[in-house]
Amino acid sequence: MIPFTLLNEKEHLLLQSHYYEADKLMMWILIIHAVVAVFVTSRYYDTYWLGVAGSAVFMALCGAAFMLLRGTLWFRSIAAVAIMLFSALYIQQHLGRIEVHFHVFIGLAILTIYKDILPMFMAAAAILAQQILCNWMQSIQIAFGYTPVMVFSYGCGIEYVILHGVMVIAEAIVLTYIIKNATRQFIEVIRTQEALDNSNKQLNRFNITLEEEVRSRTGELETALHKQIEMAEDLKTAKEEAVSANQLKSEFLANMSHEIRTPLNAVIGFSELLEQEVKEPKQVQYLHAIKNGGKTLLSLINNILDLSKIESGHMKVELHPLHLKPFLREIMTMFIEPGKKKGLEISCKVAENLPEWIIADEIRIRQILFNLISNAIKFTAKGSVTLNVSSVPSAKEGIIDLVFTIKDTGIGITPKNQMKIFDAFVQNEGQDSRQYGGTGLGLAICRKLAQLMDGDITLSSRLNEGSEFTLKLANIEISEALFVEGEETFGKNTVLFSPAKILIVDDIAENRLLLREFLHEFGFKLEEAIDGLEATEMIREENYDLILMDIRMPRMDGLEAIRFIRDTLDIDTVPVIAVTASVMKEDYEHLLNAFDGIIEKPVNKSLLVSTLQRFLPHTQIEQTEEEESLFAASSLSQEQQERLKNSLADFGKRIEGILESGDIELAEKFAEELLQTGSEFDLAAIVKYASALKEDCESFNIGSVENSLQEYPKYQKKWSQI
Repeated sequence: MIPFTLLNEKEHLLLQSHYYEADKLMMWILIIHAVVAVFVTSRYYDTYWLGVAGSAVFMALCGAAFMLLRGTLWFRSIAAVAIMLFSALYIQQHLGRIEVHFHVFIGLAILTIYKDILPMFMAAAAILAQQILCNWMQSIQIAFGYTPVMVFSYGCGIEYVILHGVMVIAEAIVLTYIIKNATRQFIEVIRTQEALDNSNKQLNRFNITLEEEVRSRTGELETALHKQIEMAEDLKTAKEEAVSANQLKSEFLANMSHEIRTPLNAVIGFSELLEQEVKEPKQVQYLHAIKNGGKTLLSLINNILDLSKIESGHMKVELHPLHLKPFLREIMTMFIEPGKKKGLEISCKVAENLPEWIIADEIRIRQILFNLISNAIKFTAKGSVTLNVSSVPSAKEGIIDLVFTIKDTGIGITPKNQMKIFDAFVQNEGQDSRQYGGTGLGLAICRKLAQLMDGDITLSSRLNEGSEFTLKLANIEISEALFVEGEETFGKNTVLFSPAKILIVDDIAENRLLLREFLHEFGFKLEEAIDGLEATEMIREENYDLILMDIRMPRMDGLEAIRFIRDTLDIDTVPVIAVTASVMKEDYEHLLNAFDGIIEKPVNKSLLVSTLQRFLPHTQIEQTEEEESLFAASSLSQEQQERLKNSLADFGKRIEGILESGDIELAEKFAEELLQTGSEFDLAAIVKYASALKEDCESFNIGSVENSLQEYPKYQKKWSQI
């Protein structure tokens, strides 16, 4: 809501130019009113003398004020009163006819040309005073010459004045709100323009200064050709200035990173939400592509910003629990299809002693591996790309050195280029930029990120034989998961919650919508608040079973809100879960002491539901895979069951031929057709088998493909007996 406050001095200064022009327009409006009073409204009741006299007085006063007080509040107030006096004049000329009273509201509306509420108040007060005075004069039958004073043609009385006054006040309030809103918008435009003008002036001054400095430096360098010491000093100064300018640019980009990444949060979050709704396999693949593309785009944007953030000193390592093996599978899955298209063998080898969970910066490690593996595939025309992951025990218990080695059989790098390949904006010499693209930033960012995490990247390569990049991260802590694993744990295993009332608190509408969509299927009563202040007011009035609270919000943030709830409202029994996008490791203990739980953004539906299960009454109905298949099969007709058995038998006849040929494409086609059959009959066991087989084919996991095909007769027999 726009607050009804008087304009401050600075706002008056910003509006002064507007007032000056608006006063000119107002004078023309008053002149038109005078002409109407003399030549139009006077004709009906022969009140020319009243129109001439009134108009002359009003215009003389306004004309003098215009010449002496133009652009000031005095003139605006005089003009506002004059408009209302013309309304009173018209009413008197028409002996109080009710139709003429509408001019009062027209006059008030005219005053909106001023982005100032005081003239509106002055006009409203003036017309109310006129109504009261003329009503009294009408009641005692006072006349101007032969013309009686009449404010209302149908009689007089204080009740008429009150009714008319209420309508005037109501319109004044509405118009005041409009004026105030327009004033704020006008001021914002003016200030924005002023800021832009100031920026342009500063830029012009900078350009002038820069041109002068360039000319000066050119002269200095020409003179310094014979003075080596002076030239070295000048170059040092120029370098420092360039570094300073680059840091300013980097600081600006770093501060903008949050705003640039924000839209991708909705893409990733709602893609995950749609995964629960879409069942058709091809559409599910499309959704996976959208979600993975969003994550990839987020990583690429981070690549652009990270170099600047590192140089400006804003880059921080954020340590979180990381489930290492699923993380590696996810990384490699992204590169199977690109490698397959180039005919490359993409593989990942993990040492047996690799821990399940570590404490590390997942985003930065993902960023480095994504860049290194992408480069390996890009620069390898044939052969293979292999990721080897191992750990080296440290002298300190629970600490390891983590080693990632990416080896390819690509074009290789010459010893000369190996010395500078990690410099920013440097590419492999002789590299065809039209073929391979790139900016030369990737490896520079990777090395800086590795060093930021107490590690480094080394290179071993021979021209035309391939390259081997090694990422070594020292002092990695072995840990258990702090948060619940983000894999789906429900769906066919149904979670049934008891009725509950949940309050969602977040200042971003998309985040609130995402949580509502995640939770609507469970039958909760959901309410929303846009910040901690609104939430505390709602909690004071209503009882909630659970609260999902964002941390960073305007007016009152999440930490202030939880303190108010616990201390001021004395509510200790309602669980409050923190939902935040920026939780550093050192903040965990602080947040866990304040809140009952933590959910990190982007919000994962499985994690959200698992967290709610800790605090809300629920039951979980589990179905085994065979029960699901049996349930689906029991709903098939006799004809459908017979057709299913025949289809499975036909698939079985193809097994021997596929195994003998060793053709991975035939195996993949077999898996796709079997997956379609499982989906057609809604049999989860068949779908699961076919999906796993298809994934092994896409990964070129020959051993797993052969084992799955050899076991098909056993599965066929089981499925045929359902």
